[in-house]
Amino acid sequence: MNFKSLRELLFIFTSWWNPVTENNNRLRLYHAALSFLGTDVTPKDEVPDDYACAETIWTLLSLVDPNAFGITKQISTYYFYKALKESTKFQKVDAPLEGDLCISPTGFVSHKSKIKSGHMGIVMENRKIGANDSFSGKFINDRYTIESWKKHWVDNGYKMDFFRVL
Repeated sequence: MNFKSLRELLFIFTSWWNPVTENNNRLRLYHAALSFLGTDVTPKDEVPDDYACAETIWTLLSLVDPNAFGITKQISTYYFYKALKESTKFQKVDAPLEGDLCISPTGFVSHKSKIKSGHMGIVMENRKIGANDSFSGKFINDRYTIESWKKHWVDNGYKMDFFRVL
């Protein structure tokens, strides 16, 4: 196996024996997200940092499951959303928990919006949402809560859906 970093190797090692996350993919994803807070999850910058949210989430999914739960590598919130909706390994939920995906995809805007691109992240503790920061390229959880995400994205015409990995 080719590991990108010591942090990735440590996450993989600890997730194999951690009884809290052993059989719960949602919690495994949450712990992966926690372990990468404050870092650039996609340091190769195949996608510019200001558009790397989907690639960041896909990378975290692929750490929890090498096949990313059947989701092919995505760099677009539009195609990521379509893949989540069609997947049998993800379920749309109304009451999000830590480790659930939050997505406001490009292309599903109800009216003309001043925001040109969608965004996605992972629900963290205290209803925060961890996501790629467009400015620093780091995965952070101090910019949005579920409520502030809704105010920013939904109030600007985007949908806001949550998906849970099964």
